[in-house]
Amino acid sequence: MILLWVSVALAAMPDKNPATYAWADPPKDLVLSADGSLIAAVSEAGAIRLVSVDTWRTATSTVCDASSVVLGDGGEVWVGCKDGSVHQLAWDGAALSPATDSTSGDALSWELSEGELLALFQQGDELYALADEDSDLVAHSVDPATGAVDGAGYPFTLVYDGYVDAAALGQRMVIAHGADDISSFSWAGGGAISSTQRLGVSLEDIAATTRESILGVDKDGFVVEYLLSSSTWMIHFNTLDEPTAVDALSLTSEERLYVGDGTSLKVWSYGSGTMSADAPDAEVSISDTLAEIAAGEDYAWATTTGGDLLVFTDLPWVSEVEAFPATVGEGDEVVLSFTSDVEGEYAVHLGGDRTGSGAVIATGTASVGAQQVQLTAGSDWPEGALELVVLVDDGAGTGHGLASVLVDNPPGAPSLDAGSLSFSSGALILSFEGIVDADLDHYTVYLSTTPFTGEEWPSGGPAFDGADEIEAPVTVTAAGGESVYLRLEPLTDGVTYYLGVRATDAGGLEGPMSVVVEGTPRPAYGAAEISGEQGGAPECGPGLGGSMGWLALFGGLVAVRRRRSLAVAGGLLLAGTAGAKDYTPTVGNLELRYGPVQFDQVPDPVSGELVENPIDSVYNERSPNVLQVEVGPQLFRVLEVDVGFGFLQQLAWKMDEAGARSGDRTMLTSWPLSVSGTLRLQFWDEQVAVPFASYGYDYLLWDERWDDGAGGKDRLHGAKVGQHWAVGGNLLLDTFARARASTLESQTGVNDTFVVVEYRRQDIGDGEGLVFSGDMVTAGLKLDF
Repeated sequence: MILLWVSVALAAMPDKNPATYAWADPPKDLVLSADGSLIAAVSEAGAIRLVSVDTWRTATSTVCDASSVVLGDGGEVWVGCKDGSVHQLAWDGAALSPATDSTSGDALSWELSEGELLALFQQGDELYALADEDSDLVAHSVDPATGAVDGAGYPFTLVYDGYVDAAALGQRMVIAHGADDISSFSWAGGGAISSTQRLGVSLEDIAATTRESILGVDKDGFVVEYLLSSSTWMIHFNTLDEPTAVDALSLTSEERLYVGDGTSLKVWSYGSGTMSADAPDAEVSISDTLAEIAAGEDYAWATTTGGDLLVFTDLPWVSEVEAFPATVGEGDEVVLSFTSDVEGEYAVHLGGDRTGSGAVIATGTASVGAQQVQLTAGSDWPEGALELVVLVDDGAGTGHGLASVLVDNPPGAPSLDAGSLSFSSGALILSFEGIVDADLDHYTVYLSTTPFTGEEWPSGGPAFDGADEIEAPVTVTAAGGESVYLRLEPLTDGVTYYLGVRATDAGGLEGPMSVVVEGTPRPAYGAAEISGEQGGAPECGPGLGGSMGWLALFGGLVAVRRRRSLAVAGGLLLAGTAGAKDYTPTVGNLELRYGPVQFDQVPDPVSGELVENPIDSVYNERSPNVLQVEVGPQLFRVLEVDVGFGFLQQLAWKMDEAGARSGDRTMLTSWPLSVSGTLRLQFWDEQVAVPFASYGYDYLLWDERWDDGAGGKDRLHGAKVGQHWAVGGNLLLDTFARARASTLESQTGVNDTFVVVEYRRQDIGDGEGLVFSGDMVTAGLKLDF
């Protein structure tokens, strides 16, 4: 088999070891992510160590006594453990932490084996592992997405039981078992096969190539290649320049062969034929013995027996990148220093990564050694942790480094106006939309009886100078964009207070003072208080006795007509409008109406002149709407006796004597109950228009609630009696859908369906306290059954 010579397409070979990560705990099982952005190793003590190529940051995890590791394409890190389990970690760019299930929140882990997991690989959506189980080598699988362990074909036992190293090759895993034994199996669960040729080499490390073969080394200086398709061997080297020991081997996608030869890293372009042992394309000497290698497109990595992780590259090496000061605000001068090991052109980017995706904020020529760049923090420097990325291009390639700065600008000024401060009895209520700054810790509310301005206080604010026993200034903890509501009490009614607010961020920086607003506490009232209402039920009297007698019919009517009413409601949902000749007698009706009510003016308690009803004064900037339901028997089409109930709820703010709205919420709810008789001018079936008039008695339950200043509600409630008369008309809908009307009557007993419009005049209340007398116009639907 012939390999194409590709060295002319390759970037320059790594020719230096510019950086060393000194780890006292020797790393092993070195793994590189597919995109070359992450490198991970398992230490002798079972810890996972990770380095980000983009940031050069390191992380460590001791989630278990680890034996192997796999890096996913999306920042996933899977750890194979000596207890036979697999744990999933997540890399967020700064730290490694256990990944959790999105539903349960539990850490993601799976039990694969009772023996130690020796090797872990990712293929497609599945993870595959080799485990030592009672001296047998057993293959397992797990799907991290579903948690399914050992799918079809798994687990199974391999031909050989020893283990030295393993490599993924296309759709197969290849395992070196020790000596010259080698086997492979398909990810799909096909049985293991073994080699058919013995070369007498003891394989210490193997790596996959792009031509369906495995390269391996032994300590006697051999580099051999095993062709999986033909199960045959070929020797590339039989003795290296320094036959001390061959410790590691890796092969990149660009067909480079990396060999650790004692204290040297040697690199060849991998072409056709046998490569010359005494003519590597690149060689880098180090001070320790290499143990394992993993190579990417731009950087090669190696571990040493002494516990170091080494970086090899031919790119410019940018190091000692620092920004001073470490915390800056908009307009501050920043000194960025870095060291380059080559001459080239540099560019400083605002954020981004080593590809130069961040905005360029400075450029220049880099010399060899240390240099400084003067920067100014601009408005485009986002709040929080920010990375300044330095790229140096020497014409052949680009190296990178970065420094972190904390951008900490003062928060903005809170937006206050006259509407931000409202009054209450003995209190002021502050409310405003919070500033959107993400870096916000709290607001400080300054209160004074003496006028002041923000210009007088570039920082801080005035101390409280009033006679009230209130602790001020007041600190309000809040997050960015969070609205603020603060009740300031106890304060003195009639005294004018001045208030300003400034924000402070988590770093203690104060923002500018808001506009200073003023407010004066004073009593505020609801409708019941304005009217002198005492609450409670009305005393028995002639009108009340009659009303209660009529209302007592309600329970009986509902009981008698319950089944028929249910049929009416069901038919309405199923068939819509009715209309046709009536085949059954009409015995009852159901009405649902909705519309506005206008309450009467009431006499002023002092002058006796008519003034606005307190209900309207407090609640009704526009007429409220009432919902009414009436149901009852019908006699000979022309006479109905109806029991009615309704609902009306109004929400507003309490007000002072001059009519100004306070900061205290108040709500009035009423439930009008009624019994009435109705005369209908309907003389024949299917009469299109039916006028009517009615008269009845009312019993109205009411409840008013308002803020009590302590987070709860005060309450006053009672009942009122009265009477009403009404006129209106019914418009028959049967005419427009006769077929459906006939179906509805046959299925439910609904004879006629009308649109109903009613004008009602009600007199409810005895003139003391709340008065609910007034006019209403309601419209809705009426069903005769």
